[in-house]
Amino acid sequence: MGKTLEEYTEDVREYTRDIAAHNRLLRFEEEFTDAEIERAINKALAKFNGIPPRIGDSTLANFPDDSLLVDMATCQILKMSGLQKTRNTLNYSDSGLSVADTEKVGLYMNWANSMCQMALAEAKELKMVMNAEQMLDNAKGIGSDYGRLEW
Repeated sequence: MGKTLEEYTEDVREYTRDIAAHNRLLRFEEEFTDAEIERAINKALAKFNGIPPRIGDSTLANFPDDSLLVDMATCQILKMSGLQKTRNTLNYSDSGLSVADTEKVGLYMNWANSMCQMALAEAKELKMVMNAEQMLDNAKGIGSDYGRLEW
């Protein structure tokens, strides 16, 4: 808890294994720029904050579950990449040789959909727990007259 944007960016890069030395087919370059990963992290944060119940906005500094934010950002980066690959698909055929330069679009979208479903379910559950914790805390949440009764 309490990481910076740069730390989360590195976490997403490591989680997706987007490391230049491992990307033979990308000429040993990273697939995603830091700016793209940062955009995905910010989109994931906004998505989390928009999930009901609205119990206040989380920030990178106080996000309640680091691994959830990495999962949600990975979901976003895979969707962004899948959209780009779909838009730039070019199948080429000449003299009996066929080349599909972005044949992994379906795989990216399957990973993205799977990760998004799991991360969204986890985020909803976390938000409900956070809401219940705030309601039970006398300083926050919705108060009740029953809480002020002395028995």
